[in-house]
Amino acid sequence: MADLNQLRNFVAIYRAGSVSLAARTRNLTQPAVSQQLAALEASVGQPLFVRTPRGMVPTERGKAFYAQIVESMDRLERVMRGLKRGAAHTPLLRLGLAPDYACSFALPRLRGLGSRVQIDLRDHRKQFVLLETGALDAVVNTARASGRGISHRVLGEKRFRLIAPADLPVPPQPDEAWLLEQAWISVGAELTLHRRVWQDWFGRNFTGEVALIVPELRAMLRAVELGFGLAFLPEFVCQEGVTQGRVKAVWPEHPIGPVDAFVLSYREVDGDRDEIQLLGDLLTERPGPREADPAVAWAAPAPM
Repeated sequence: MADLNQLRNFVAIYRAGSVSLAARTRNLTQPAVSQQLAALEASVGQPLFVRTPRGMVPTERGKAFYAQIVESMDRLERVMRGLKRGAAHTPLLRLGLAPDYACSFALPRLRGLGSRVQIDLRDHRKQFVLLETGALDAVVNTARASGRGISHRVLGEKRFRLIAPADLPVPPQPDEAWLLEQAWISVGAELTLHRRVWQDWFGRNFTGEVALIVPELRAMLRAVELGFGLAFLPEFVCQEGVTQGRVKAVWPEHPIGPVDAFVLSYREVDGDRDEIQLLGDLLTERPGPREADPAVAWAAPAPM
């Protein structure tokens, strides 16, 4: 008969897609997890996984077995987590964010969470691995974690604005000739957003001159303030600068995007955690009365 640890390891392998990731999730060695899987397969009488270059692929028997036990296992994990919470003071939420999103949008909202928060600012691909292995509880990014057993919640659209130095005279309507006379600031050399906007606005390719490339959005905003040139920036980065008059939004009646959506990724087993649900609520800003420049209104998806 299978014991509880064997079942826990089976679920961890199924969701992580590999023995090594499952071992990290369970804080065990890889050989220990492999041995327990072998013992479980001996009890079941059939292989539950096939080892492939893509990782551990469940067999049909493995899929059926997972479906049979997953709800009970998740229920048990929730009970155990509740017992641990009862003994602890305040829950800890380990959260992966991009640095610019954390500083410009998330941090002011996290004070209402009521939990201790540990923020990870590494590359989102590393954060997704940490999420799958249980080292992070949630990740917010425009990319989606794709591992097994991961749930997603769309928080809002990542919209952009064209931003200029506050003292720069701007024509009343989009003027390609004027734009091409300006210096430009970009996050990278690819100019993907510049090309997309130029096609939308003028029906041709961007041919402007990039004066500064800086791979950090807050540094781009500072460069605009200092007069280096124009830049396309996410609303959550430039909102405060526009409101305070440090920079100006150019032709706000001509919106750009949405380009991507911000997505909260978390493990299915944690879907009932109050702090995960509250985190999603705090980072989803509903449309409401505009208190400042209309160029910086945050757009969120309509409730489904």
